Amino acid sequence: MELIDVNTIGEIQWLIIYREYEMGYAAKEGSAGFNGDIYAILKKKNSDDLLLLLYTCWDTNEDINEFSCN
Repeated sequence: MELIDVNTIGEIQWLIIYREYEMGYAAKEGSAGFNGDIYAILKKKNSDDLLLLLYTCWDTNEDINEFSCN
């Protein structure tokens, strides 16, 4: 695997993502307990296959559920 990128998305970008997918109702609630994230994008050698690894950190389990829209 080849590492393509490592970065953060951040609270503002998550709000934009929620709104882009018409989930604005969840944006405010879903971001309330947000404590950060990091992602990595990897590419399989000799292929165009990509893998996104995403780690998010939250205050409570309730905040996690709001983020995942459960």
